[in-house]
Amino acid sequence: MYDYRLLTASEQAVRDEVSRTLGGVADAYPKIIEVLLSIPQLLVRKDRDTELREHAYYFSTQYLQTPFTVRCVYDCFEKGYFLEALILMRHLLEAFVQMRYFRRHLNQLDAHITSDKRISFKRMFDEFVPGFYSKYYGKQVSEAAHGIAFKFFFRLQGPLTPYGGAALLGNRFDVSFATYIINNLNAIVSGYFNKLDELLPWNLVRDKPRNRNRFDKARAWLNSSLDKLEQTKTEPSEVFEHYRRLFRQ
Repeated sequence: MYDYRLLTASEQAVRDEVSRTLGGVADAYPKIIEVLLSIPQLLVRKDRDTELREHAYYFSTQYLQTPFTVRCVYDCFEKGYFLEALILMRHLLEAFVQMRYFRRHLNQLDAHITSDKRISFKRMFDEFVPGFYSKYYGKQVSEAAHGIAFKFFFRLQGPLTPYGGAALLGNRFDVSFATYIINNLNAIVSGYFNKLDELLPWNLVRDKPRNRNRFDKARAWLNSSLDKLEQTKTEPSEVFEHYRRLFRQ
């Protein structure tokens, strides 16, 4: 009978394989999360833009939550809970695109929060990357949270039949699943770094050399990991164009 002890053993086996196979990731993410933890502690409640100052709570709270969600995503990834990591990444992506959209349309934020006049995610994504919503968010990220197809991918093994396949109890390292999760996590988290000054212009991250250096190193690692991935040409060029437009430009 498969039990909790065997489950935790499978988690450790995946963690060991992640360290062996993706050691750079295992070294980088604790540092990335440390920087994210520091950002809410390096804010000053002043900004010349009165309208932005009145809505500072919204952007600050999003960044306050981010390191904890990233830590949970990474923990799931490191233990082999790839579907669960993808479901949590949806939150990070949604929070990010909302910040970008409402930074540009501050006058719509209060109504979105307090009334039924909510802005659709399709409209938000289309503001920056037309086509991203249907090709990436809808078919992958949202489907992972709501549909059954991804459960087939992650919890069944062997040849699939109309009646399913052999159940996978516990977790196992799969390089395709692992790289899919970490590449997309890198892209999303890079946006929180690249757009910090736009979304939180009252931050003090660069006021002290130590904080500035930690921030710059983490951002450089995230961006370079995506640049290296693009050079391998393992994904269509359109994917990286979407990444650039949403998370960098």
